[in-house]
Amino acid sequence: MAPGLQIGRCRKELENIGLRDTRQIGALIVHPNNPEIVLVAALGHAFGPNAERGIFRTSDGGKTWTKVLSKDENTGGIDVVFDPHNPNVVFASLWQARRQPWFFSSGGPGSGLYKSEDNGLTWKQLTGNGLPDGILGKIGISVSAADSNRVYAIIEAKEGGIFRSDDGGEKWTKVNDDGRFRQRAWYFSKIYADPKTVDTVYVLNTGAFKSVDGAKTFNLLPARHGDHHGLWIDPENPNRIGNANDGGASLSTDGGKNLDDAE
Repeated sequence: MAPGLQIGRCRKELENIGLRDTRQIGALIVHPNNPEIVLVAALGHAFGPNAERGIFRTSDGGKTWTKVLSKDENTGGIDVVFDPHNPNVVFASLWQARRQPWFFSSGGPGSGLYKSEDNGLTWKQLTGNGLPDGILGKIGISVSAADSNRVYAIIEAKEGGIFRSDDGGEKWTKVNDDGRFRQRAWYFSKIYADPKTVDTVYVLNTGAFKSVDGAKTFNLLPARHGDHHGLWIDPENPNRIGNANDGGASLSTDGGKNLDDAE
């Protein structure tokens, strides 16, 4: 530092706006037309039960929060997504999970897939109609911006896999049961629909995978690192994607054919 040069304080103190006891947040989405409306999938305590978990909603920018979807003290919210063309339609998943130093459990009667048609105020659980029966685990969801009727869900369960709906979540078909996409579901289980092409979809796990036939088959992308946790797809140019993994970040400008480390 040059003699006499001083750096002024420019740090802005962060302000807690609620949900302090949720601890783990699975997803947070902001209404595309009204930034005062936010939905949060709150997983809650990883190591024990607590009440502040489930799906929460604010309509005043976080000044107050309402728990709009919940099950019990052992079940939290893990994913929540808008229909890109109609934010009144929202999908969410609850996940019953527990982490301990010596083991972790994933799944239970609290886990489930839900849909709202009034911007998250009320919810209907989606069961049957092609969805697996019995104990469900972690569930990832994505609605296609190319066609709102196309909804993808990756479901951890004994009879789980990748499920696809072509009518906005009313009926479902299991299109893929490849175990590579559900292994170590605690850490992964994320699915991402391409914003322009209805049959293109990505799945992240220890590898990064891409399908161009509606999740029937996938190709492993040439990422330089393993354990993939996040994906961003440019909504205007889906060939531009960013991938977060245990090695850092990778970028592609050709739809994942090449994934280079970000510098």
